[in-house]
Amino acid sequence: MANGTRAAAAQNTYVLVALIIGVVVLVTPLISGMFESGERKLAREVEPGVERVQQLLERLDENLLVTQDLRRRLSESNVDLSAEASATAAEGKPELLEEIDDELQKGDTIRVDKLLASADSEWERLVGPADRDPVTRGLGGRGGVFGRQSFEKFQKLLTQNEALVREAEQSIKATLGLSYGDARAADDVWANQTAALVSLVKGRIERDRAWYDRWQAAGLRMVARTQWLDAVELQQSASAADGRAPNQAIEAATVMKTQVEAQMAPLKDAIAELSQVVDSRRAQIDSLRAEAAAANQALIQMDLTPFKASDPSRAVEEFKEYRQRYESLAQAARRAEAQAETLEKGALSGGSLSLDAEGDLLAGSYVGAEETKGLIELQTRLDTMKGMLASLEEVLKTTAARLDELHATARAADAERDKFQQLASERTEQARTTMSRIDELMASARAADDAALAAFKAGMQQAQAAQRAAQSRVSSARQRLQELAAEQQSERLTHVSGDRDTGPAVQVLAATLAWSAAETCWQAIADLQAQQLTAAAVAQWTGGPSPEPPSAALEELRTSSREFLASAISALNDAKTQIQQARYEQLEGPAIQGQNYKWQVSQLEGALHMMAALMASKPSDAEDDIAKARTALQEALQGREGSPLLSTAATALATLQ
Repeated sequence: MANGTRAAAAQNTYVLVALIIGVVVLVTPLISGMFESGERKLAREVEPGVERVQQLLERLDENLLVTQDLRRRLSESNVDLSAEASATAAEGKPELLEEIDDELQKGDTIRVDKLLASADSEWERLVGPADRDPVTRGLGGRGGVFGRQSFEKFQKLLTQNEALVREAEQSIKATLGLSYGDARAADDVWANQTAALVSLVKGRIERDRAWYDRWQAAGLRMVARTQWLDAVELQQSASAADGRAPNQAIEAATVMKTQVEAQMAPLKDAIAELSQVVDSRRAQIDSLRAEAAAANQALIQMDLTPFKASDPSRAVEEFKEYRQRYESLAQAARRAEAQAETLEKGALSGGSLSLDAEGDLLAGSYVGAEETKGLIELQTRLDTMKGMLASLEEVLKTTAARLDELHATARAADAERDKFQQLASERTEQARTTMSRIDELMASARAADDAALAAFKAGMQQAQAAQRAAQSRVSSARQRLQELAAEQQSERLTHVSGDRDTGPAVQVLAATLAWSAAETCWQAIADLQAQQLTAAAVAQWTGGPSPEPPSAALEELRTSSREFLASAISALNDAKTQIQQARYEQLEGPAIQGQNYKWQVSQLEGALHMMAALMASKPSDAEDDIAKARTALQEALQGREGSPLLSTAATALATLQ
């Protein structure tokens, strides 16, 4: 989520960056009217240098938007660049090895020349013809002509961007070195702000370079995965071809078969015995229910036939006999039904109810009672035992079939053992070569990230210098106004003394630089985790020792990232405070009110807090950052809920809520 909000917010930041560039052209002439001769001369020298750099930055910004899109397209070409990419590498099995395994199981004669040809075919299917680089040839399968064109365009733009930013660095360095008397370009707000922008762009280009290396490494991880799994599986196939390995499997399967048969014998006896008990119990229940039904039928008949004495003189005695017979039938029906119910559902008979001191019936228990197992429980137990027997019979059947396969494998595999080992050795060497190349690429990516981090840090210092220069510029203008008589004061001097637009723009730039530095640390964390997971996967495949986790390095990077994020959040808070009263003057048209762009800063602030939550060292800190992110995003969306520029922020807010 943080990355998504970051992407949308970064695009919105371009508005502020564009305004920063535009303000330079507008305000630079104002400087010449308020300073002494040396300062006016310096301003005239600084202006063309800054403008040249701005033109270069505009070209670079366009190029960086293109490289960003190319990165997205190349990343979608079935290449996983995440830290978890290598974690899934231990799953699955190449088609070639499935074919080998199937033929071994069937006991077929295996032709090694056929396997070698199949292996080469599998290799080319994964990485392309052998006369091309493993990464670029992989593009044929992942993106076709489009993938190759995107790859080549990215390389070209990366080289072009590096040349442009070197030119921009040289130009702004020369501009910052200008001075006239006590006036120095190194103290100029626009020169320092432009230098910070150059550092930001340089860092982004270095991160593109790091991504380029990382993307190649990710593609090679897929290749290495296949190579290692090929080598491991082929070595396992070689071991399986050795007569000792199948014999051990045969012995184990034989033991299992014997154990299963040993378990089945007493289980069958128990089933037979319990079946008799169940049948007997069911017959008893049927008999008792038939007895109860007969008694109930007689009762119904007596109910339907009114009593009538056969001898009026003995009517009392006959009615007494009638009632006794009715009660006897009812008692017999109840007794038979109760016995049948007991035999079916079980019961406790005898014993006594033991109560606690409070006499709680629910908490009481029967003591000395005799339990009668019901038919339902007995039938359930019988069904369970039959299910166990069926499972054991299936296991026995599977084990017997496996024994036949193992015998066939043992007869067919011995002659092919050496050939499998040769193929495994070739694949192992290929995997080691690929892993060495991955290490080189990741080292190059780390170096590029270090260069990006250095650029962002330099930019943060330049942004601080620009902020100090902006404050000094306003302070000097106000002091000058106090020194001049009213008729000597100019409109331009008054404008500079009330400047409230430069500060927020510089603060947003400082926040963007700090944020970019934090993201670079975050990427370094992902790289370390990716390398750790890759090394762990290789150790798992090869049976080697598991690598030690880079805990100290990870914690150091997390700490640095949190520090950069704290700096960025602080800068944005200052910007929000200042931007409320800021005005961005245009060459034509009305001034842009800063408060109308406060939502951009709030959106950036929300994304920063979301990222900070991910990097928090304690759950309570993460919860605090999530709450602050929610508040900032709500502020950004207030009154702009339907804006397409804030769709990502709206999605992030919905997720947080």
